[in-house]
Amino acid sequence: MGKNTGKEKKRLKAYEVFINVLLLLNLIAAILMTMPQVMEKWEHELDLFCDISIVIFTIEIIVRMIVAWKKTGNLWHFFYKGKDNDGLSEWNSWNIFDFVVTLLSLLLLFQFTADIVGIRAARVLKAINVLRIIDRNDRMKIITESLFKSVPYIAGMCVYFLMLYLVYAILGINLYRDTNPEYFQDIGTAFYTLFKTMTLDSWTDISDTLMENNPHCWIYLVSFIIIAAYLLLNIVVGILLDSMQEIRKKRHRKERDDRNRKIDEIQIQLDEIKSLLQEKEGRIS
Repeated sequence: MGKNTGKEKKRLKAYEVFINVLLLLNLIAAILMTMPQVMEKWEHELDLFCDISIVIFTIEIIVRMIVAWKKTGNLWHFFYKGKDNDGLSEWNSWNIFDFVVTLLSLLLLFQFTADIVGIRAARVLKAINVLRIIDRNDRMKIITESLFKSVPYIAGMCVYFLMLYLVYAILGINLYRDTNPEYFQDIGTAFYTLFKTMTLDSWTDISDTLMENNPHCWIYLVSFIIIAAYLLLNIVVGILLDSMQEIRKKRHRKERDDRNRKIDEIQIQLDEIKSLLQEKEGRIS
């Protein structure tokens, strides 16, 4: 039994290494496909490699779905885990991600898809499977899950940014449109100026130009930078870090629960063995 388990682990590790290497090779192929000089010599070979990779990835996802179906008796469990401890629906998001990416890349093998998106776009999009590198690494998984978890909060922060931009844009147009229309001609121009200021990209050039005719404009710009670049952006970073910490805690809790469940199962098996031995001793005596 132990030998079989060891062999299965080795096979699983070899499979993981093979898929990871193939994904990296697809990434390299995607980069090469953007180089005209390479495509002139190796266009057919790169296309063939991507096509073969898509077939392999398709077989791989089908095998995983079959394994999940055999384990649970329901193919739907490949996508849906069920209810968690809080009674909320828990989806297997990474399996869904793999399935969608594989399906999209598979569609690109057919001629009608190339006719729709164009041959060049289809050729490059064949390497879309490189996105699966994300779910092959636990750290990248945590970052991605944190981003998705933070979307509602970041959407709320976007409202704050929009209101801040509107207030400062209207203020800037009224104060500086006559002297510096290149920066505050209308709402669109003012938004662009404020965005460059928030990113601290050449904001000193903007301030120097404005100060030629408006000596006190530094109050306007510095106050905007403090609120937008230092306060609100740091809140966004804090939201992402908080989400990442929650996901880490959730994973640790799940690992602990799985470990405790395995210990309980082993304890039950030991109790059964102990009772069987006691019965056997009683019969002998």
